Amino acid sequence: MPTISNGISDAEVETAVGSSISVRCDDGYKLVGNETVVCEESNTWGQLPECKWASKKNQRAESAHLAPSLDTCLIL
Repeated sequence: MPTISNGISDAEVETAVGSSISVRCDDGYKLVGNETVVCEESNTWGQLPECKWASKKNQRAESAHLAPSLDTCLIL
């Protein structure tokens, strides 16, 4: 199950191929990429989005890194 820096996912401990998870960012961060990520047939997560800091003062975004704690999903 991927760990999203400055965000969270609704992933379960065991995720079947073809299932999906939703990602959302913490307050003050903007989601860059798709909100939904699918567990692919290769038993890996699809393209993970990023949560970027969105400064209200200057409307500039700075990268916040994604750190997948487990880059594979489990076949049930």
